[in-house]
Amino acid sequence: TVGAGRGDGRRVAVLLSGSGANLVLTSRTESELLELDKVDWTTERQYFSCYSDASNEIDSKKLVASAVEKFPSMDYLINAVGGPVLKPFAKLMAGEIKMLFNADLRTGFFAATHEGEGVMVEVSLIH
Repeated sequence: TVGAGRGDGRRVAVLLSGSGANLVLTSRTESELLELDKVDWTTERQYFSCYSDASNEIDSKKLVASAVEKFPSMDYLINAVGGPVLKPFAKLMAGEIKMLFNADLRTGFFAATHEGEGVMVEVSLIH
């Protein structure tokens, strides 16, 4: 789950942990990442957490490479990245839309270029 540090991303991660899924949990906030390691995950499978800023191309590529190294197959990518801009969609400026797309879609794009099959779910926070 990309964006598992808080909010919808964290709730999705907790729900998936009960399904027996292997989890790769990310956050761009160090303190939230440390909190992820304290959660009593109900999964009988494996998980690991790592820092990743989904709006950063290098971070996104490293995240996908680390995830594939740890778990060769990826069944689901839940991309629940919180956006850097919170206002109604109709009031967004062109630069703000670019920032949202970079944050929300970048990791999913790099994950989609990985060989294999799976499902990507994009959780967007645009009003």
